[in-house]
Amino acid sequence: FFQLQIDHYVSIDFCVFKDLVNAVGGIKIPFLTPLRDRNTRLNVPEAGCFKFDGDHALAYVRSRHLQYRNAAGTWQSEGTADIGRIKRQQDFIRRVMNAVRSKGALNIGLVTKLVKLFEKRVVVDANLTASDVLSLAGALKGFDPGATRSFIIEGKITNKGTQSVVDPQLSGSRMRTILTAFRGDTYLKNIPNVNQNNVYGTKSILPDPDTKC
Repeated sequence: FFQLQIDHYVSIDFCVFKDLVNAVGGIKIPFLTPLRDRNTRLNVPEAGCFKFDGDHALAYVRSRHLQYRNAAGTWQSEGTADIGRIKRQQDFIRRVMNAVRSKGALNIGLVTKLVKLFEKRVVVDANLTASDVLSLAGALKGFDPGATRSFIIEGKITNKGTQSVVDPQLSGSRMRTILTAFRGDTYLKNIPNVNQNNVYGTKSILPDPDTKC
């Protein structure tokens, strides 16, 4: 459908995700307002920096019924469902990568934990070797997670039967530009910045960009 060649895959389940967050000592994220999701049991009781352990981090990245406390002090639904969840997941992945990068290189204990976690719990395709993983790690030595670019497949939200689904829209100039890089026809660095912050007409509740934890 997307005409993309998949060379390798890495499968990380919920347990591995929680172990990874705990291995780096948790992840701190700044928020402008208290948040909750009764379905996943997410509970951020106040604005400011909140530290997620593995279990609570999973509740956060799985949240698609997010509520925030508005200026009147009442809980209000964010309303972006899967789209907002994707954006928060992308942000969280960058924060985990940054934590691994900042702590991992000089922390033998953390490196040992991550290696054991990868060997025992992470599922990869049969052609992805340990040498490939080490080569990738070497290539990422000077990598800055904060500069990572992430994208969302653009589409139209519609109903099919009783389900609300996204019908991908790939013919627009933005998606054609993005898919060019993912198909290997050009380097990602050659793709101009594409603003996807509001591609579905929704504004998600995201971490405070002006606060460092």
